[in-house]
Amino acid sequence: MFIKILMAIVAGYFLGSIPTAYLVCKKKTGEDIRTLGSGNVGGTNTLRVLGKGPGFVVIGVDVLKGLIAALIGLQLAGTWGGLLAGIFVVLGHVFSVWLNFSGGKGAACTLGVMIILMPMMSLIIFVFWGIVLLATGYVSLATMLAALSAIITSVLLNYPAAYSWVILILAIVIFIMHRPNIQRLRTGREHRVDIFNLKHKKNDKT
Repeated sequence: MFIKILMAIVAGYFLGSIPTAYLVCKKKTGEDIRTLGSGNVGGTNTLRVLGKGPGFVVIGVDVLKGLIAALIGLQLAGTWGGLLAGIFVVLGHVFSVWLNFSGGKGAACTLGVMIILMPMMSLIIFVFWGIVLLATGYVSLATMLAALSAIITSVLLNYPAAYSWVILILAIVIFIMHRPNIQRLRTGREHRVDIFNLKHKKNDKT
């Protein structure tokens, strides 16, 4: 069982390490996305730099990475395999071995993991995220509030303690990666993303 769990962890990490935004930007423009926009290797920066088409492709693939990693983990080593693969696919996305251990912020991969391991909760959290984004235009704020609500929701829905601990770990990763966004939100310099074509006033990079 130990070998299978280790395989799930390794598979999750290397799957998460695939730098979707970097590859899409390189293919489309020949440039390194780390030098464009906010420099983040994730869906939000891709939306800003390349537009909605490439941005949604990046977000979709990053969600898929989390989904596939959790499935592989479950098949290899049951619940613990799925949970640990879920943690490490997000860590792989955030600390990609192919990008000198830099990467995105982990939210899309986390959603993919939740879809497999906690489907009901993933739907609730996604709807909540969408409502906050619709109301504010801030992807970062919506993401952090969704991560916080996921911790609470996992307890309210009576998921086993191991699931709640995994959600807590992933939420902490998301908050750590959003530290620059927190600072910009505090100073009023955070940049809104007009996914819903609401023409929110734009301020600064995210």
